[in-house]
Amino acid sequence: MQYATGRAFRSSSVKMVHNSILNNAYNGTIVLNSSLEALANIISGNQGCGVYATDNSTITGSGNDISDNKNGDLCPPPSGYLGLLGSEEGHK
Repeated sequence: MQYATGRAFRSSSVKMVHNSILNNAYNGTIVLNSSLEALANIISGNQGCGVYATDNSTITGSGNDISDNKNGDLCPPPSGYLGLLGSEEGHK
């Protein structure tokens, strides 16, 4: 079954661990005014972005496979997503 969006978080603090978020009609994960720690997730094949975050969100994590998403893997393009793909940049 294909969903519009795999996971959406609004005004919350969430830890997302070991999820497969695949082949959704839009974005894999949406982060709105939230804090997300993402560990060891697979986010791939979505028709929108892999992870879409608003500027006032904070995203950290490591060990994620975020690839092959039609509109980009990290949207807007990262002025950093702290460690999400193994880098030390931060998105705030």
